[in-house]
Amino acid sequence: MGKKKVLFLDRDGTLIREPENGVIDKLSDFRLLPDVIESLGKLKFAGYTFVIVSNQPGLGKGRINPEGFYEVHKEMLKLFAMDKIFFDEVLFCPHNEEENCECRKPKTGLLTEYLRNNDIDMERSFVIGDRHTDIELAKNLGVKSVRVSAENDSDAYFTSNSWKEIVRYILDYQF
Repeated sequence: MGKKKVLFLDRDGTLIREPENGVIDKLSDFRLLPDVIESLGKLKFAGYTFVIVSNQPGLGKGRINPEGFYEVHKEMLKLFAMDKIFFDEVLFCPHNEEENCECRKPKTGLLTEYLRNNDIDMERSFVIGDRHTDIELAKNLGVKSVRVSAENDSDAYFTSNSWKEIVRYILDYQF
């Protein structure tokens, strides 16, 4: 078996539409971004593996209702599973920036064990996220970055708020 092509995916603002208050702990606030299921399906068909890597400081601060947070998360995983899209790993950092932990993006500590236990094709792997910390995580891992945003980010390899465009970029890049 060859090396894994991995997409390290942020959750809020990348897979899920982030509400203005930044808190997604109620099913009524839960919405997937347009075309994300179809897009991940195409990327899965192209041989990509998916890993969610997400900073969730609201969990640590008590700002997010944990039961609601995990209810939303289970619903998201269920919707993806209905289309046979599964995640190799789901990793959350509950710490805030001031705690200066090793697992908070852009640091790579959250991924240490995953990286150690998997043979990853770093040349064809990407971090996809909506924040600059995701772009910095990609640099720290030595992979390319895609920023999910309407605003251009010169530090990212590619920037778009359209999952269809993101898929086209990734699939064009691998050949």
